[in-house]
Amino acid sequence: MMKVMKNYIGFLMASFFVVSFIFMSTAFAEVETFVGTGIHAMAENETMDYAKEQAKLRAEREAQSQAYLYIRNQSKSRNSVLTEDEIITITAGILTIVNVKYTLLPNDDGSIVVRAEVTANIDSDDIPEWLKKLEEENND
Repeated sequence: MMKVMKNYIGFLMASFFVVSFIFMSTAFAEVETFVGTGIHAMAENETMDYAKEQAKLRAEREAQSQAYLYIRNQSKSRNSVLTEDEIITITAGILTIVNVKYTLLPNDDGSIVVRAEVTANIDSDDIPEWLKKLEEENND
């Protein structure tokens, strides 16, 4: 009976450590969020889908610009020398769009303006991996 009890306690302790490790590794992951806004005034011959897509593209570019500055600062703090193209590559690779919200607004001339708000995330844990890849490519 004591041996079974010791095994059970050992199993519980091991399970606790495994679960704690899993939660600790995700708890320290830092996600940076960027919000971009884009607008597009519809022309007479445009569809709503096209106008939404144009507004979304502009919003994504704004979010990417914010992420670009964040990654550039991260690379400087890690003493990595990157070109602008390399930072753009990293940004495009790790920026994840998590939400898009559209608003339709009336324009003064009677047309419709589509406003898109894009929320995008970057997991900062991915940045060192990308920096390492680029440094390896530059050394080849």
